[in-house]
Amino acid sequence: MSEASEIAGALSAVMADVAFAAGQVAAGKPADITDLPARVAPICAAIAALPRAEALAYAPEVGALMAALDTMTGMLTERRDALRRRLEQLDAMQP
Repeated sequence: MSEASEIAGALSAVMADVAFAAGQVAAGKPADITDLPARVAPICAAIAALPRAEALAYAPEVGALMAALDTMTGMLTERRDALRRRLEQLDAMQP
């Protein structure tokens, strides 16, 4: 991946998948994001290989991806904590 259109397309696809996954999480449904690191690494490598001025052009998109991932991390943490509290409640109900 080296052309600007390839990088932009890959970033766009990852952003769409993160948005879909976040929607799934928000709806209480499972979301499989296990392949995300393998998809993001080549994008980052391609951007890092660009001349500085060209690489900086991707800063807004990369920043938006980071923000979306941070938001989803918060959602997943809240969901995990809610499940943990529910399990503790169920454990307390055991004789």
